[in-house]
Amino acid sequence: MADDVFQRVDELEEATIQRIIDRLEYRGTDPVFAAMRDAYLDAIDLAAADRVIEIGCGTGVVARAIARRPEFTGELHATDLTKAFVEAAARFAEAEGLGDRINFAVGDANRIDPIDGGYDIVIGHTLISHVADPDGLVAAASAALRSGGRLVLFDGDYASLIVGIGADAELDARVMSAAMQAACANPRVLRAMPRMLRDHGLELELVQDHVYSEVGTGEFFVGLAEYSAPIVSGVGAVPRDDVDRWLAGLRQANADGVYFGACNYYASIATRPQ
Repeated sequence: MADDVFQRVDELEEATIQRIIDRLEYRGTDPVFAAMRDAYLDAIDLAAADRVIEIGCGTGVVARAIARRPEFTGELHATDLTKAFVEAAARFAEAEGLGDRINFAVGDANRIDPIDGGYDIVIGHTLISHVADPDGLVAAASAALRSGGRLVLFDGDYASLIVGIGADAELDARVMSAAMQAACANPRVLRAMPRMLRDHGLELELVQDHVYSEVGTGEFFVGLAEYSAPIVSGVGAVPRDDVDRWLAGLRQANADGVYFGACNYYASIATRPQ
């Protein structure tokens, strides 16, 4: 398993933590990413939910999106292992006038605090690819659901991720491999999702599949590269000069209209049987 930076964010330098917070917030406003999020929120009947929890909430992007929905009037919890993320999430929610709608707390997604009767919906948004024990997360989420409750796990199939300059395939492959080692513990976990859900007593109800691609020019994956490059350099998996050369080539490819970036994303919605 990779040494995922998201498992130890509170150990990082303040500037690095802020860069991650900024990326999470930017991603939450990206139109394509927001549409993928809204698609699964539309599918889970929030109007009928009394208790919802987002585990691994990061800066609270999804929790805030739920709180803004007029059809949702229930109790909303959001937890994250990283104290700095929870503090930022609470600030952002307060700034949007949503502070009294979301209960933020530091918490381990693999150890969800029980609530009498369970949750109607448990959501993990770009979480399971980063945790140390994906199977344990699904088990904890299943146990936290009431009968008939839904688990929603949205993430990228990061083994499909490619951000490249095209002209140097070997360098592309080395940098992307190093990025996965530094920032994604489980790049293939979604391929095991149907089996994990079944093994923990959940019935797969719906899978929404998306491809986020930028061909010629783009912003989302170029921004991901800019954000990831210092992390890759910092862990020493690829020499800094090579990372800098790759990033410069990517910027030039984007300016020249010959850049390519793409990744597959999936939202799995599963139900705990009555």
